[in-house]
Amino acid sequence: MSAQVGIDPRDDGKGFGLEVGLTITIPGLDRARAQDLIAQAHGICPYSHATQGNIPVTLSLA
Repeated sequence: MSAQVGIDPRDDGKGFGLEVGLTITIPGLDRARAQDLIAQAHGICPYSHATQGNIPVTLSLA
């Protein structure tokens, strides 16, 4: 997995905000199963819950 973290001005003009892009590699799984697994993991991840609505997160399968 690789992560890209960016900082940009917020849309509301009140300072700056973070954005995160995660590129996930799951060798040995077909693409559909890997994407399903990524979605499930994102749904139960405590970090996803903590940042939901605060930090835009983009998940990509390599």
